[in-house]
Order: sequence, then structure tokens, then C-alpha cells
Amino acid sequence: MNKADRTLLLRLLRAHAERVADEHEETMLTNMVSFVESEPRCAERTLAVGHLTGSAWVVVVDPSRTRVLLTHHRKLNLWLQLGGACRRRSGYRRGGDEGSGGGKWSHATAHGFTGHF
Repeated sequence: MNKADRTLLLRLLRAHAERVADEHEETMLTNMVSFVESEPRCAERTLAVGHLTGSAWVVVVDPSRTRVLLTHHRKLNLWLQLGGACRRRSGYRRGGDEGSGGGKWSHATAHGFTGHF
């Protein structure tokens, strides 16, 4: 992750701090900001202490909104929300999503998926 992307990420994380849901989320966000500030390679899978990933919840369209789409992670043997590491790829970035680094949201919108937030 280059310096401009890290700066943008930190700005977005700090802006989110104004909307945290509870003490647990606030603690997690504080830890994430500290990690991004201290580790220039915070998004690289090769970083031994860990790396940032992105994820999304896909809510199955039904009136009750009680079902979600999950994927099985073979290594962890857990059912998780969709997501993973962001990688820059030539020609991968589409849709003008600010600062994504060519990540999952631009990939999803390029393939016709949309969301309501």
C-alpha cells in the first residue's frame, strides 16, 4: 500500500470513529488505526503479524432479511462473510471507488453487483 492509500485509509477509519456502535467496535477501530499507522505494509499478505482484508455481507433478498451468504474457509474450517486481501491488478480497477486499490468493491460493481446501505 502506497503512502497516499494509507493516508486515505487512515482518514476514512478516523471518520468512521464518529459512528462506532459500541465500546468493542471502538477498541477494534483504535487497534486498526494503530496498526495502519505503524506498519507501512499493512495490506500485504506476506506480513508475518497479519494484514488488512476487506469483506462484505451479502443479505439474501427476502422480506425477513434473516439470511446471509457465507463461504466456507477451508484452512480455518469456518463459515465466514465474503472477502479477502486486496491486490492491485492491471486493469482491475473500475467504477471510480475512491482509494480501493482495485479491491473487492470495484470488482463487485464491475460484475453488476450493487448494494443498499
